Amino acid sequence: MPEITRILTPLDFSDASNHAFAYAVELASKLKAEIHAAHVYQLPVYTFTEGAVTAGPEVVTKIVDASTDALNKIADQYKGSGVVIHTHVLEGAPHDSILETAKKLGIDLIVMGTHGRSGLTRFLLGSVAERVVRASPIPVLTIRSEN
Repeated sequence: MPEITRILTPLDFSDASNHAFAYAVELASKLKAEIHAAHVYQLPVYTFTEGAVTAGPEVVTKIVDASTDALNKIADQYKGSGVVIHTHVLEGAPHDSILETAKKLGIDLIVMGTHGRSGLTRFLLGSVAERVVRASPIPVLTIRSEN
């Protein structure tokens, strides 16, 4: 079995992803691995009959700053765990960004939360976790929300 030294944990700041992050920290502690916590945002696009407008630089700065602060706050909760936690704020389609980041960082395992949606809700909203599981060349551990 390959050694697990780098774990990527995507966070969308939901209860499901926070629960998965806590699980990843516990796992990383036992494996003496480091964690890369990542939040992926997509730029808002406003469409009109005449065309589309993307968010301006001030909106992007606010999104990045708020995401960075939220990631750091979560990472700070686990300072006493002995696990090294790196944070990343990424722009793009969540599943693509997660997979690209895993490849770029040499990640050994992805640990991510799933909301456990089914039926029409899953069809309409899709599932980032499902897309990552289907496309990932490395193991993905999904942790279902406690709720």
